[in-house]
Amino acid sequence: MANSKSYFIYDDETGEIRRQFSGPIEWAVLQLADDEFCIEAEGDITDFKVVNGEVVPKDQSEKDDLLYQERIGSFPSFFSSTDTDIDTAISDYFLGRVDIQQWKTENYTFLRKAFYPEMGESLDAQVKLSSTDPLLQAAGQAQLDQYSADCMAVKARFPKA
Repeated sequence: MANSKSYFIYDDETGEIRRQFSGPIEWAVLQLADDEFCIEAEGDITDFKVVNGEVVPKDQSEKDDLLYQERIGSFPSFFSSTDTDIDTAISDYFLGRVDIQQWKTENYTFLRKAFYPEMGESLDAQVKLSSTDPLLQAAGQAQLDQYSADCMAVKARFPKA
């Protein structure tokens, strides 16, 4: 396509770029809703907006607002289990915009699931308990006791609201 170009399709009122289109301008125009316009442009649409018919870069706070909105309702990853590291991960993930203790209270079920011991430990203990070997039964009971203690520690660490 000789006339193929890249266009941002944007909200006429807010300047927010909704999507990008590549192709002839005639095809781009067919993609428009009543409140949309298109402008020839290339780049990551999350980095730009349209102001007075010109493509301009978003400032960092606008980019952070978009990222924060995308992250609401999702969960950070935890690579360490210390309380300080968990708090830092939550703060970093939500760009410092959430009350960490409130978030932990509201999302205790997620945190519990993330930190409970592996279910396989409990199943392994049950198998050992069903054995006829007294040594395996004792090991199974010890393993089950440890599993229960670990679960209770997680419940205490992340209590219900």
